[in-house]
Amino acid sequence: MYNTAVMTSGVLHSRFPYLQFAVAGFPGSEGLQLEVKSGGTSSVVAPASPPGEAWKEIAVAKSSVDFSVSARDDSHTQWLAFAPPVEIGRLSQWTRGLLAASPFLLFAVLAAICFLILFTWLIRAQAVERGNNTDSGSPAADAV
Repeated sequence: MYNTAVMTSGVLHSRFPYLQFAVAGFPGSEGLQLEVKSGGTSSVVAPASPPGEAWKEIAVAKSSVDFSVSARDDSHTQWLAFAPPVEIGRLSQWTRGLLAASPFLLFAVLAAICFLILFTWLIRAQAVERGNNTDSGSPAADAV
């Protein structure tokens, strides 16, 4: 077979719980696999859709301090490229998740503000209406 490759790193060490890979090509497609082996488990590094000619960053959780990276390319028609992993802390990963969800969070906050404005307006309208109803039947209003 030509134009195929297998790469396995030695045992690496990281105290951070996540690794971030920049990947390009068609990782996760048939014959192409990039995975992190850690603590007896393995995690496949593949985006939801292949990035093709562009680079895409993927974060993977690892279960222990020691890990290894393995890549396999058995495809003659597609390809896989990746950069060395970057260590990521837990808060950094949570921040990435919040930034990814920021359009939805913005919509939820704007909807909540609109609801609060509408609710406040309705409460005030009811208070004014109650004030008008009680003033018309009161003795002070009849005396004027």
